[in-house]
Amino acid sequence: MTELDYRKNSNKVFAINYIENNDINNIVVGDECLVAKVDNQTKVYTISKNQQSIIRIIDHLHKLDV
Repeated sequence: MTELDYRKNSNKVFAINYIENNDINNIVVGDECLVAKVDNQTKVYTISKNQQSIIRIIDHLHKLDV
């Protein structure tokens, strides 16, 4: 993702920062999905364009212990 992409969608930046701050590795945030690779398993989550949904998805990722 380029710097311009980050500026265009602050939700992506928020998600990436949130993930980095919570020590989840190998995350890619797309336009409508979040891809997480944890412990050699790849998970894809649909996201809506608001920060609360992203937080819920990341919290869910923690709870699944993937």
